[in-house]
Amino acid sequence: MKTIAPYVCEAILVNRLEDTGNVPKKILNTYVGRSLRVIYDVKNYFERSGLVVDKEVRDVFVNNIPKAVVSSQARDIVEELSKVNFVEAMWEPLSKNSNAFVKLSKIHVEGESNMWIKAETTVDASAEEVVAWLWDYCR
Repeated sequence: MKTIAPYVCEAILVNRLEDTGNVPKKILNTYVGRSLRVIYDVKNYFERSGLVVDKEVRDVFVNNIPKAVVSSQARDIVEELSKVNFVEAMWEPLSKNSNAFVKLSKIHVEGESNMWIKAETTVDASAEEVVAWLWDYCR
């Protein structure tokens, strides 16, 4: 068992079977299925609303943000972003791909190979919760 959040854990069942050659394969395969079935039973017995569980996992993530170690790769990305002059007037709207809820835009300087893209919206959650959801979604 591995704790993920106060009421969420990862459960792993490992079973050892020894086939000495005396048990027919059909019976052995049936036993394997039955012996591992208990993990399905545990999952079904304790199953709760996915949204509630997701929130609990995100809350643990949010509480661990202050303890996060920033990698050199992440530091390099932040440094690169800080060098870019994101003047609002430089953003070209991508109206065709935007809608009433999400506004998309880009910056592409002629002759450069890099292009910056941006998506903006309003979310009914804290910034920490959104970061936690994105972290879980993107990994």
